[in-house]
Amino acid sequence: MIITNNGVFNKNHFKMKTKITLGILAFSLILLFGTNACQKETVFSEPSARLAEEEAIVEGYYTEALSEAEDVGNVMQQNGYQNHQNGQGGQGGQNGGPEVSGERIITVEEVEGESEYEGFPKLITIEFIDWQVGQGRVKDGIIYIWTDGPMRAIGTTRIITFEDFTVDGNLIEGTKTMSNLDGINISITLVGGKITFTDGTFITREMERNREWIAGSETLNEVWDDEFLFTGTCYGLNRDGVEYTNTITVPLHKKMSCRWIVAGIIEMQVGETLTTLDYGEGECDNLATVTVDGEITEITLPQQPRPRPRP
Repeated sequence: MIITNNGVFNKNHFKMKTKITLGILAFSLILLFGTNACQKETVFSEPSARLAEEEAIVEGYYTEALSEAEDVGNVMQQNGYQNHQNGQGGQGGQNGGPEVSGERIITVEEVEGESEYEGFPKLITIEFIDWQVGQGRVKDGIIYIWTDGPMRAIGTTRIITFEDFTVDGNLIEGTKTMSNLDGINISITLVGGKITFTDGTFITREMERNREWIAGSETLNEVWDDEFLFTGTCYGLNRDGVEYTNTITVPLHKKMSCRWIVAGIIEMQVGETLTTLDYGEGECDNLATVTVDGEITEITLPQQPRPRPRP
């Protein structure tokens, strides 16, 4: 009972207090369920989005190394496999390429081994010092390319390894073998792949892929008009130390003129969770969609992985 100062029951005051109390209760329930809903969404989407981001970053780093090998291979074939150095400023190794900064020093030597081509096998050493093409990623360290024949000759093999090679400060490791099947299709394997990020976390990767050359194969002097389709699978441990298997279900479309994969779909299996990463329909952008249990979320792909909190 509500009693006024003069000891008289006030019905209107009681109704007002009741409305206020009910209003506060309703607001509290909305806040409670709304908070839980937000927390559920965060728990659901955050790990999936983060895994998709990290997959795109790892894909980008290894594609970046492969792009450098392609660029250098073209340069070497044009100049008769002579030593070469790109200095600061100017154009990259290909006509019409973007501005470059830093240094890329290329040396070539004949090495022992069997080859049907005179002067092969060769070992091409590429040293990067703050090397950046356009507004792309910065590279430092060394890439080695062992090859038993001219870059575009059918049946030849290239073996790519790394020494203290970093992309934007992230350490890249592994042995990548590329076998030219027919001039258009290249078989690619990666053994001992590992990317150690600047925060000390890492992702491992073993890979079997096919790369189909779908545009630019007729312009040897240009690399920026090249386009490729990738199919295949990879597996390893993610940054949480959990096993993953990634399968390309729609070929990944890579344009050398774009730093991002422009189209294609990857299914990422981590434990019992299947996450789908869709790069889109061909636009050069850093947008992608992630699907888990039928729920679709659009994400923006970063150039660097999100830092993990220290344990």
